[in-house]
Amino acid sequence: MLWSLVIFACQPSASVPLPDPGPPAAERVEALSEELTVALALWRAARYPEAQQTVQGAYADHFEPLEPALSADDPAGTLALEYAFGRLVWQLRRGGNTSEVSDAVTALTASVTEAVADAGLTKEQAGAGR
Repeated sequence: MLWSLVIFACQPSASVPLPDPGPPAAERVEALSEELTVALALWRAARYPEAQQTVQGAYADHFEPLEPALSADDPAGTLALEYAFGRLVWQLRRGGNTSEVSDAVTALTASVTEAVADAGLTKEQAGAGR
C-alpha cells in the first residue's frame, strides 16, 4: 500500500502545468543568426544604434536562455562567447572595416552553433534559463 502512495505521489498532476521549456536550441541558434545578419545589414546602412540594439536583443532573447546549459558544459567557452558578443557591439559602435564586422558576425554565429552542438543541448535544456 505504501508503494502505491509513493508511486501515485510521483506522478505529474494534470492540474499543475509544466513550464514551457521554450524553443529547441537549434531554433534559438537560427534566430540568433538571423538577428546578427539583420544587425550587420543595419550597420552597413549606417544605422549604428539600431545595429547595436539588435545584437544586444539577440544576446538577451536567444543566447541568454542557452547560457546555463552552455556554461555547465564549458564555462570558459561560454565566457568567450559572451566576450565575442561584447566585442561585436564595440565594433558596431566604433565603425571600421566592413569585412572585420562581417567576419565577427560569421565567427560568432559559428561559435554559438558549435557550442550548442558540443553541449548536446536538448529542448528542455535550451529553455532552462527562462
